Amino acid sequence: MAHSKISQDRLALEKLIRYVLDTAPHEYGLVPGDGGWVLVKELLAAVREEDGFRSTVESRVMELVNQPGGIAPFEAEGGLIRLKPALQNGPPPLPADLQLPRELWVAVKQAGWQFAAVNGLRPRRPKENRIPLFNDREMALKVARRFCPDPVAVKVFAAKARDKGVVFEPFAETLWLADEIPAGFLSGPPLKPLEEKETRKKAAPGESSASFPGLPLTDPLALHGKRKGRFSDSPDWKTQTRRDRRGGKGDR
Repeated sequence: MAHSKISQDRLALEKLIRYVLDTAPHEYGLVPGDGGWVLVKELLAAVREEDGFRSTVESRVMELVNQPGGIAPFEAEGGLIRLKPALQNGPPPLPADLQLPRELWVAVKQAGWQFAAVNGLRPRRPKENRIPLFNDREMALKVARRFCPDPVAVKVFAAKARDKGVVFEPFAETLWLADEIPAGFLSGPPLKPLEEKETRKKAAPGESSASFPGLPLTDPLALHGKRKGRFSDSPDWKTQTRRDRRGGKGDR
């Protein structure tokens, strides 16, 4: 019975991975590269979203890759996995009347949005030469949450970008690809102010706190510009009064 259960689980996992890698990768937000390759970690993240497969680990996937006797349906290399080319069917054909939506969506890390808002959207990794864009905002967020707990949803004005020469290629009815999106065609949440490293400086005699942003407001040096000495704790006007009095005594 135990052996039968293991075999059933293995067949179920194999069937799911075939579906994710070859039949409908777009349903999981995946875009296989040339030859059908997908990152193992991205495949695992997609598989774990399915009930009954949430605890799937990489070793279970590798068991399917390393089946003896040449019957393995998958092959892996350098952190990538694919269904063997002889078994690939590819995604279903696109509708003949498919139209580019006016708006598409992508989700990125907060730091990624800070960059894209100024420099535009670019592929995320060296091995990824296209940007996947989704018809649905929630799908974009779902895919991004696999590796980022709090992603930022970015709207892409696809129709306007196309009119200015940006090329969009459909991968599936709900997923499009582009090489790069200029910043002018992106809309996202307000940018967070960049954190500036403040360096604490030692105040020179007579200088005010405006020249030393690193000093706390309660620092007497920052508040009054004090000098070290006998009357270092006195306000400047008192110091000047004492000087005037001393000068007056010298004239008598």
